[in-house]
Amino acid sequence: MEAETRLFELAKQLYQAAFWEDYWDTDILALQLPGRTDPVFMSILGKTEDNYGFLFYRDLEELRYYFELVKQDQLKDAEATLDWLLIQNGLSLTYENRLDLPTEDYQRIKNSGVPFRGKKAWPLFLDYKPGYYPDPLAENEVPFMIDLLEKFMIMAEEYRTELDLYDTEENKESVFLRTYTEDGQFEDSMFVLPSDVLQGLAAQKYAKEPVKVTDFELRRVDQLRIGSSIWELELNYIAVPREGMDEERPRFSIMLMIIDAKSTEILLGELVEFEEIEKIQRLFIKVLLANDVKPPTVVVNVSRYHRISGILKELLKKLDIELVPVYKLPMISAVQNDMIEFFDEEDAE
Repeated sequence: MEAETRLFELAKQLYQAAFWEDYWDTDILALQLPGRTDPVFMSILGKTEDNYGFLFYRDLEELRYYFELVKQDQLKDAEATLDWLLIQNGLSLTYENRLDLPTEDYQRIKNSGVPFRGKKAWPLFLDYKPGYYPDPLAENEVPFMIDLLEKFMIMAEEYRTELDLYDTEENKESVFLRTYTEDGQFEDSMFVLPSDVLQGLAAQKYAKEPVKVTDFELRRVDQLRIGSSIWELELNYIAVPREGMDEERPRFSIMLMIIDAKSTEILLGELVEFEEIEKIQRLFIKVLLANDVKPPTVVVNVSRYHRISGILKELLKKLDIELVPVYKLPMISAVQNDMIEFFDEEDAE
């Protein structure tokens, strides 16, 4: 209970400090803690919109997802599968309205004995993992979070007046880093972010899968004419929970979707698993045969290009179909947004 009390005391102090009045969410701070390979990174929310809080990334791999979010925001990508919830990876502390808090989180605050009141002032700790519903902060993460909040609060206060350093060309790919030793001493420096992390998910690599369909299926497809219409293809999480999954942490569904960009016809919408390589390849073959045509080009979102390329590139190469990464899939984006609205309406009923 003492740890919970300290956790919410720090959450209250951070709220009162209102760092979002000075920091942009791109003003990242980093802490290198003893015994950890990578620094822990913090982004402060609230400067540009009425959502206050902090995002914590426990290593460079989690930070990669932050830069993916930044990239998608810059591109104004409206694809439903890339919304904040589905692509977040790390810990968060946000401040919500009292009535928006889940019952268990409200009770956790009450049990801590730390009082809160006011609009957008009630702390909510969550743990995000791509493809999964967010979990409350686990009990074994509380000491780690307390340590982070204590150190980040001191660091953020000290650097409030030095944020203009981010405006220099030299430091545009660097962040403030405070490195702690076992005895509690620290040293400040600048940490240069790896270029592949700055690229977000586009830099992730996946194994190249061989063609798993039969030669007979390939021969049937070879006889099809080449059409003139480009096909949009998506393979990613959708904001719909999986059914019949007995897991502690519920997961989102994964959908393979194909749309004819010219006719806007939905050619395929099937739930799959990323590991079902043969099924995904065979579904693509079935769509070709069902439509009696091969598209000259299949376009996929640049952030999923490497994953999809790993699964389909060798097959498409045999079929003389070009696979091209693009920044937006307008037809698929529209369909997925309609799906989100449909399920939102069902939940409201």
